Amino acid sequence: MKLLVIEDDDNIITTIRFACKLGWPEVEVLSAKWGQKGISLVETAKPNLVILDLGLPDIDGLDVLKRIRQFSRVPIIVLTVATNESTVVQAFELGASDYVSKPFRQMELLARIKRLVLERLETDAGLPIVFGAFIFDYGRRNIIYKDRSINLRCIENEILYKLILESPNIVTYSSLAKSVWGDDYEGAVDSLKVHIMNLRKKIEPNPSKPNIILNKIGVGYSLMKP
Repeated sequence: MKLLVIEDDDNIITTIRFACKLGWPEVEVLSAKWGQKGISLVETAKPNLVILDLGLPDIDGLDVLKRIRQFSRVPIIVLTVATNESTVVQAFELGASDYVSKPFRQMELLARIKRLVLERLETDAGLPIVFGAFIFDYGRRNIIYKDRSINLRCIENEILYKLILESPNIVTYSSLAKSVWGDDYEGAVDSLKVHIMNLRKKIEPNPSKPNIILNKIGVGYSLMKP
């Protein structure tokens, strides 16, 4: 997985590298301090996601965004100190995938990166998601794990997909229910418990002592890489 940071501030590049090292060590972080170099790297290195600063020394960041969109649909998170609404609107109109103001929170930025990358892998490229020792194919409702092919029921598939997108963060019962059924209805927590139990039977070495799907009692579930 490649992440390209187009940013002229060394401190911000270092911060992003450190966050990835802690929370997603498989990521290779590339960087460019100049807009023109960043455009070239998008074309040649084909990163999975771009973090783009709007205040670059050679080209306006919005122009960089516009030029990248002429040949690539790579997810782009815009970084800027600007707070005016028109800048935000213009960035989205030009094709930005997300928008984060400086100063930013490292783990929040990383969570946004994960969400965009994994969604793109599944929806646009149609490729299975590699998650630790899992190969998760959302479209086929299937996991390859330890040379076993594991078929998932529809609800199990939706639950696992949501947990992968948010990993390693805890997904609250309410958030998980809304993602799966579109509503946090009465009795949703009990239904989730049943589906989680069935998922654990399929993927946990010891379902009675789970170490992949973890539960924070009264809060929700989180997914650890197997």
